[in-house]
Amino acid sequence: MSFVATRPALSHKMPPSSVRWVTRQLKDPYVRERSAHPVKFRARSAFKLMEIDNQYTIFKHQDVHTVVDLGAAPGAWSQVVAYKLGWLQPASHDKKVKLPLSASISGFGVKEYIPERWIKDGPAAEDEFLDPLADLDEAEEVPQQRGRGAIIALDLIRMSPIPGVQSIQQNFLHEQAHAYLDALLKSTPGSNGMADIILSDMAANATGSRAHDVGSCLEIAESVFNFTKTHLRAAESIGRRRGGVLVMKYFAHPLMAQFSKELLEPNFHYVHINKPRSSRSESSECYWICMGWKGSAV
Repeated sequence: MSFVATRPALSHKMPPSSVRWVTRQLKDPYVRERSAHPVKFRARSAFKLMEIDNQYTIFKHQDVHTVVDLGAAPGAWSQVVAYKLGWLQPASHDKKVKLPLSASISGFGVKEYIPERWIKDGPAAEDEFLDPLADLDEAEEVPQQRGRGAIIALDLIRMSPIPGVQSIQQNFLHEQAHAYLDALLKSTPGSNGMADIILSDMAANATGSRAHDVGSCLEIAESVFNFTKTHLRAAESIGRRRGGVLVMKYFAHPLMAQFSKELLEPNFHYVHINKPRSSRSESSECYWICMGWKGSAV
């Protein structure tokens, strides 16, 4: 007996919001590409970083050895980095992965993974009491090919192991998280405690209050920049004008534009604004692509 694949029937018992979500899932080309890609990315957000790298080639240089991924769960961006640095090598792949030509305007894809990262004053989550470095040994159990460099991922939520990735379970807005990152960077051979690329796909939970949400976005950006000041390798020490890269998500707002003008533009040789095609068109989400860290913040 043969079976013909069909789209799943949508139950009349499902709430309208769920029906809309499933319908948009089925129409989203990035959802299909995610499942078809040989790496089997954990989230469609992987294609945002793939598009950024296709345009700015931030990973191709052999002087890129240490990458820090902030707000990494569920691990799609860390997978991309591991793929680019040779830790993940599917049997067949192209140097540049072909991305879908366009995404449906109404495309939604896999639900965005936005845990309660930034609730600092409420009761601590049970997982906060777990050893934040517990996954370091666990990652060694994953069969892996030897790539180059080191990848350090941080998130409040525990991540499943990825070859070449060392994960820390901490809230980035807590000072203790910076201490763990600092210690791990210093223990990474050849890094001298510095990263060549810092990635941040962090976002605060939306509250419905525009002022509160913008304030949370700005708090994250400032915290990432403060970490960058002390942990990003300078272009001069790398010997490449575009060396020392920060990729950071933000949501468009005049205060964020002011943040870029006052802190990012004076301290990087190049600052670009990028909205990947795989980013939802209805979202104000954008990315700063900052290249050429000058080494001493002004």
